[in-house]
Amino acid sequence: MISSKNAVISFKQKQFQFEDFCNASGLKKSSARNLISELVKINMITMDLSDIDKRKRYYTVNWKYIVDKLKHPNDDYEEIINLLDLSKYDGKHVLLKNFEVLDNNDVLMDLLLKYWDDDYDDEQVIVTIGIPKDVITFEFGLEL
Repeated sequence: MISSKNAVISFKQKQFQFEDFCNASGLKKSSARNLISELVKINMITMDLSDIDKRKRYYTVNWKYIVDKLKHPNDDYEEIINLLDLSKYDGKHVLLKNFEVLDNNDVLMDLLLKYWDDDYDDEQVIVTIGIPKDVITFEFGLEL
């Protein structure tokens, strides 16, 4: 069951309105209103007013907040991984940009070398999903 707080992640880059959030979270309007207010306070979502009708509010998920949650796992980590459909990349290093997977690789260095250039894009992030399958080898010599 998706927590109400993480229901907003399902919107990804799309703007959504209060009614959309109520439908996605399954909350009553009063509870949803309180939760939306809390999510705006913690900067998980941003709010914009309509240019035409100032009573209409549009919400957008804050990508940087999600990146922070992926980089610093807590209780929501597994749920966020599932909502972003990243569980199929378990044990891999994944390059993400605005909720989309750009590339993935078992070897972090290969991924870094492929995308490391002078054109830094702060919307891109490399995260490791689950436990990486990197292999560390040790070389040693035997003395007889």
